[in-house]
Amino acid sequence: MLDAVQQVDKANSSQTKSIFNCMKCVKTFPLKSLLMQHIASVHYAEQLLQVYPAQACPFSSCKHSTQNCLLKMEHIALSHQSAVNFLLQKEGHSPLKPCNTDNILPPLSPHSHIFQVSPCQLCPKSPSSPPALAVHYMTVHYHDQVDTWDNSNCQVCGAVFVTGTVASRVRLLQHLALRHTGLLVWLME
Repeated sequence: MLDAVQQVDKANSSQTKSIFNCMKCVKTFPLKSLLMQHIASVHYAEQLLQVYPAQACPFSSCKHSTQNCLLKMEHIALSHQSAVNFLLQKEGHSPLKPCNTDNILPPLSPHSHIFQVSPCQLCPKSPSSPPALAVHYMTVHYHDQVDTWDNSNCQVCGAVFVTGTVASRVRLLQHLALRHTGLLVWLME
């Protein structure tokens, strides 16, 4: 457990904080992997879903399988970046270099080792599971660091949330903690 945390800390300390700008809109992201997910899910979803219409990933030797469109876009953005780069280049944009953070950091999900530490390291609360701990960190300790984001949809993948209520804001924060765990890890640096 400590090894994974040390690996994340080492990876984060060796990198300077950068901002990655979307070349198709005005949005910015703290991690290149989040930018790749955004580009695939928001700007190229229609084209990418044409090559990934079925449950199984169409790329040779890839065993990924899902029917969820958002999961398909996330998979292509992170595992088949060349497909996103092809579409960028087709429109005259420069391709993005591979996501170095994804190569250095361990695979991140709410079940990753970094969230195996209980209780919360910032308060006495002790959530019941690693995903609950990830949601706790985002909704209680790091919510103010994403307040500048548009509350109507996820800036990474385009998932839509109804605006104007506290419940919708909490659902967006839960979504960020569970679906875009790399953002939470970045905020925790």
